[in-house]
Amino acid sequence: MPARKGSTCFVPLCKGRYKSSEVKVSLFRAPTDPVRLQEWSRNIKQDDKVLDNTCVVCSRHFDERYIQRTFKHVINEEVVELEHERPALTDDAVPTIFPDAPLYFTKHVPKRRKARDLANHYAPPPKRMALDEGMPYSELTESVDVQSASETSAHLFSNISRPSAFCTKIVLTNEPGELCFGWHIRGEKSRDVLVHKHVTFAGCSETTQEQAETSLCRIYCRNVKVDEFFVATKSNALAALEKADALFLCPGCGIEPIKTGQCTKFGESYYSHACSVTTAEGKQCLRCKYTRKLISNQMRRQKQNPKPKFRQRAARQSVQLLRTRRKLAKAQETVKKLRLVNQSVADTAFKQKICGLPPKQQLAVQTCFKAASRKSNRGMAYDKLWVLECILMRMKSPQLYEHIRKHEIMVLPSKTCLDKHLQGFKSTFGFNPKVFSALEQKTKDMDEFSLHGGLVFDELKLSENIAVKACGESSGFVDLGNFTEPEDKTSLSDHGLIIMFQPFQASSVEIICKAPHPVDSSRHLHMISDFPHLVKCVRNAFVSKGLQIPQSHVHVSPIKEAWKNDREAIALKVMPHITQAHVEPNAFEKMRVNLAYQLFSEEVLKGLFFYKSDLQEKFRIVKPTEHFVRLMEKLIFIMSSRTPLRGLRSDSKSAEFLEELIIFFK
Repeated sequence: MPARKGSTCFVPLCKGRYKSSEVKVSLFRAPTDPVRLQEWSRNIKQDDKVLDNTCVVCSRHFDERYIQRTFKHVINEEVVELEHERPALTDDAVPTIFPDAPLYFTKHVPKRRKARDLANHYAPPPKRMALDEGMPYSELTESVDVQSASETSAHLFSNISRPSAFCTKIVLTNEPGELCFGWHIRGEKSRDVLVHKHVTFAGCSETTQEQAETSLCRIYCRNVKVDEFFVATKSNALAALEKADALFLCPGCGIEPIKTGQCTKFGESYYSHACSVTTAEGKQCLRCKYTRKLISNQMRRQKQNPKPKFRQRAARQSVQLLRTRRKLAKAQETVKKLRLVNQSVADTAFKQKICGLPPKQQLAVQTCFKAASRKSNRGMAYDKLWVLECILMRMKSPQLYEHIRKHEIMVLPSKTCLDKHLQGFKSTFGFNPKVFSALEQKTKDMDEFSLHGGLVFDELKLSENIAVKACGESSGFVDLGNFTEPEDKTSLSDHGLIIMFQPFQASSVEIICKAPHPVDSSRHLHMISDFPHLVKCVRNAFVSKGLQIPQSHVHVSPIKEAWKNDREAIALKVMPHITQAHVEPNAFEKMRVNLAYQLFSEEVLKGLFFYKSDLQEKFRIVKPTEHFVRLMEKLIFIMSSRTPLRGLRSDSKSAEFLEELIIFFK
């Protein structure tokens, strides 16, 4: 899509199209030609911004000769002028007038010479020759006839026949060197004459030696250039006119838009900004069809939900404002009453009200009220239990502690105060003898080399839940042996301490899961994994780094490229259910089983087949990826059957496929 143009004038100090400006001006977009764009930039002299083709300049900075406000053409030897809906610039237009800048910035354009009508070749009158007495009258007459014959030389294609009665020859007064043929229509309401198609034949300014005797033919439909080519003979010119006469134009949206600027207007009809201009058999183009549907939906919504009138909106806002003022006044009165009640409450009543809170919350509330009665917290004596809680909070997260203290969310002592209290704590070092007794039991049957190692201590985060063992015991509560507090015996444990002896020679980590296999007694079962998680693991490896199969290396890149091509398609899509979450899943999307199943589906195989020609241009081989997706799709179908008829049996073809797939993955 083209870049959106600016809404205000690019020239410094200019207020064109600003809301504060009362003068209405027209905005013209900067040219796309780099040479002309550089010429505009030299004249405007804007240092802090770079002029590009999205910038606009208002009509105040252009000489009037550069602005085309009317379209002039000759119909039946009469000059007819039609106003443009929007003024346009000539091809050589350059901003030269800067009224808001110093005078030396403005460059006056030299006056244009009078245009010569080369199409009709109106030559100046012949000079009268002085009669020579010795010159015969016949020679004088012959010389005059030769001069008059050379005066009226017509255009190369001026005598060409018109392809239909609707085509007329037009003489452009502002471009006398061009020959123009137009097709006109008359508006139904305004009865204005519009040129909906016209063809111009102009001489080439910069041509090669082969194009020296040719003319440049341009075909315009609704002032939009449709085709451009060179013609050398009258037959070629007649073919160009017949081609223009046979063109069918898009009839447009056929409905007036609600919003301004939503469509392009030509005459009394409205068209989409991206209209294709010409269509087959005169039907609506796809863009105008979609625009008409959009406008119809907007009109239907407007009828269903009409906007309230200004008086109704003003009345509603006034009522809401009155209610808000009443709520504010009521809240202010409530605050005043609460302040009076708070001042009259005694300390005993205050303690009775907070006695229902937990002990640590009581400490926090008492500290807050104690600090509220002081002018400053400096020199404030804190409770020892509150100081201990503050030390623990700061040990867990110093940044969070400083955040709560600086923003005065709670009354917390400073770091210096905590350091002074820490100096009074005494700690001792040592080992628990029970740990060594447990290590003695574990290392009783180990050889001498396996006893050399190190002790590993680590904290473990536990999920708070209660589990009942097979023997009837329940686990999940806080268990510190003889050191368990009475109030903690019914609390759920959320963390634990791991003490592990790691030898240098071998591993002494105890195997937690080891059970006999239910089918094969010679094997032990250490892990059970369900099929959806295995598919997700395969999908994650396939998306991140790819997989190596006997045919070649397979990766998700061909599927991603096919998805991009299908996303940009305007017509029906081959992969409608495949999204970015399938080909580029994030951390949360990787846990969804349905996305993994849909990635290895028949829909992806159809997309790889449909865009096979485009994929082979970018990737050397696509067939291994297609083969891998087909295998995974069949595996998912076999393992996720929901009926006994399609269930997995030992003597079925599905079992044979699984055995072949296991060999394939090995």
